[in-house]
Amino acid sequence: MSAKRICIEKDKKTSDDDKVQKVVINSLDYDSLAQIFMLLPVPERIDIEGVCVKWKEACQLSCLPKEINEIHLFFESLLDQKQTRSMRMHGSSYEASRELSAEVLYTIFCTCKNLKHLDIVHCRNDVAEIPLEKWISFQNLQYLAISCNMTPDLADTIVKYCKNLKHLRINNRHHIINTALKTLTELENLECLILLNCIKLNKESIIAISNNCKKLKRLEISIRSIYDPPSSLSDLDEISKLQYLEHLKLCIGKSLKDSTIIAIANNCKNLKSLEIAGCSAITETALVALTKLDNLQKLDVSFLHITDSFISKLKGLKELHCDFCEQLTEAGFIQLIKNNPDLKEISVLGTDSITIDLVIAADQATKHRTNGIILHIRKYDLELTQAFKSIIKSQWLVVK
Repeated sequence: MSAKRICIEKDKKTSDDDKVQKVVINSLDYDSLAQIFMLLPVPERIDIEGVCVKWKEACQLSCLPKEINEIHLFFESLLDQKQTRSMRMHGSSYEASRELSAEVLYTIFCTCKNLKHLDIVHCRNDVAEIPLEKWISFQNLQYLAISCNMTPDLADTIVKYCKNLKHLRINNRHHIINTALKTLTELENLECLILLNCIKLNKESIIAISNNCKKLKRLEISIRSIYDPPSSLSDLDEISKLQYLEHLKLCIGKSLKDSTIIAIANNCKNLKSLEIAGCSAITETALVALTKLDNLQKLDVSFLHITDSFISKLKGLKELHCDFCEQLTEAGFIQLIKNNPDLKEISVLGTDSITIDLVIAADQATKHRTNGIILHIRKYDLELTQAFKSIIKSQWLVVK
């Protein structure tokens, strides 16, 4: 047999062996592949993810230990390509891109029985498609952030199995079923409830939150509309029953009225943060009632019709956001800075109140600070920022 023929037959045999090996490895299931990839260094796993979809999902599974306590999803656009293709581990915390596959999501529900923190609000796969009985794995869950079609059955399941839940965030692609929301208010240990985007609430849901969620410290509601006519919007006043509230955010447009703000000011004495940006029906008369809140540190009244008279009465603040409050002048801001020595941020985007006189006054008011707090005035105007640099002498003042 010639050497040439031997070489040809050897190359043919090697090629056939490679095909057999490829067929064998591709016939393995996800778990078996994950077990193999788990033995590889992380950089090599990242490269393997680019081979095919199946290998990518298997690599994701290989990074998912059963003893994990936290899972977070992040936006790919915030990271470079290398990070986007990877799943990051920090101790018992697990981070992944929103490309989390249905297979990996299912595995999380089946295997992570010690999970306490699950943040998959950016997941493209619908959590509602996971079999309801798989939620039994999450009896230790304390933090849940999801985006899905919240049905009554899913709400019943969460209440049944996730009795230790303290933080619940629902970011809906559609509208939440009010029956489901009323069920979720039965979570006895709930301290934080965040309802975002296209959620529509009726008065029964508002009342259920107010009556059942007695331990709430944080409540955030962002909705496009409320089903009920304006005559029943006084039911929003029921929120003031939540006397342990420390952080309240109500982005509900004209649905929020003066009576609710006054009720909150009278009853929610532990309130530290209030965000009511864009609630244009609120008048300054109601806002003045907020000066009764001795613990209030952060206030967002952007897009509201407020004047110097109001902000001059504020004391104890650390943050004030008043973007596009066009009636405010430098006189009001100067008095605000003097009255609030711990003030660390003023946001004034869309106003013409940041003048040289205001910067000089702020410079004088902050240069003798002994609390170590830097005051940031945020105008987001590069030209003004450059112009004010030569004026500012205080190490405790920054204009951006």
